[in-house]
Amino acid sequence: MVYIKYSLVFLLCAASVALATLAQIKQQLSFVSSNSTNWGNLLNAFDTSGESEAVAIDILIAGQSLSESLALAAELTIANGVLSADDGTDLANIIMLCILDFLQFLDLLVEEKDLFIATPLGVTIQGFILSDLRNLNATSLAFADAYIGVSSSASFVTEAEQIRRELVSVLGAALAAYGD
Repeated sequence: MVYIKYSLVFLLCAASVALATLAQIKQQLSFVSSNSTNWGNLLNAFDTSGESEAVAIDILIAGQSLSESLALAAELTIANGVLSADDGTDLANIIMLCILDFLQFLDLLVEEKDLFIATPLGVTIQGFILSDLRNLNATSLAFADAYIGVSSSASFVTEAEQIRRELVSVLGAALAAYGD
């Protein structure tokens, strides 16, 4: 009887962790979205700012924060395990909002490369951005792979694979622009 009681407690705890983890994924994706928006706003402000070096450093820090939030989202997604169709739909909607802005901001980063290089710290900033892009490449693809791995629906897998291909293309162009 004691064995059954403790087993039941363990199962209830395990189930609540899985539910909490799904909530954590959603919360982490909101951090990804916020970090992506912050990064994009800084990119948009760069050419009109009088303090280009300070803004460039802020962009680098924002890129690191975005990369870290993507890495944690990937870890949480894997820890949660296979998603139900409803949970997969919820996450797919959140991911689509995040990814569209992220891809747009990567294009902007490539467009503004000459502005970064023109600053007195141009070569250093280019190196920092290249480092951030490498980190973003690794973490965004890790998240895409995690989402593909836990998707229970073939349509989600197809959609996630398409997003991954877009990420590879846009991140590849950004990495090439900054010298990788």
